[in-house]
Amino acid sequence: MFASIYQDPLLQAHYQKIGEFEDATGGWAYHNWDHVNNVTKMVETILQQLTVPQDYLEAAKIAAILHDTGALQGKEGHAKRGRDFAKKYFATHHLTPPHQELILSAIENHSNGFNSTELMTLALIFSDKLDITTSRVAQAGYQAVGMRQLQYIKEIAIAISEEKVMVTFKVLPQIDFAELTDFCFMKKVYRAILAFAEKINRSGSNRFEILS
Repeated sequence: MFASIYQDPLLQAHYQKIGEFEDATGGWAYHNWDHVNNVTKMVETILQQLTVPQDYLEAAKIAAILHDTGALQGKEGHAKRGRDFAKKYFATHHLTPPHQELILSAIENHSNGFNSTELMTLALIFSDKLDITTSRVAQAGYQAVGMRQLQYIKEIAIAISEEKVMVTFKVLPQIDFAELTDFCFMKKVYRAILAFAEKINRSGSNRFEILS
């Protein structure tokens, strides 16, 4: 079922319109196809490390690929609109995905649901907030203090052990750590790491690795 949704050209066109809308309106961060694709891959990577059942993994990937569909009308309220889009999408295409209510809840709460008790929601938040490499920066974002520093984050690695969730940000030497640290979105990044780690009974930490 995930494959059929992922390959839907109308869904991909919808995300293309979101990216164009964000460029036209001066948005800092993309909620486009590249972003949701990155988030889906990250959700898969982290949940595979937890060896969740296959149907649960598929459901989480469906939530990830649909989570920003509501951004066509702007960032404000997009999570709720995304839930409504997903619910209508399932009905229109006669789909009954596994864990449908968890999917809809994850989409609706992916922006600020740090206090959720649902693994799928926290995995989506974790992956969504960690997509902060170059591809996330929209055209206007390169002139925005804080946001412009994301262009120097080239890779993010996540390792989950029995004790710890370790996130490694691989960055270029040009990065301004003081500006990045003051950037309001980074507080959500760090909070997402800790919330996910707490859910799976691990400690959460991060580090920066400067690329040569």
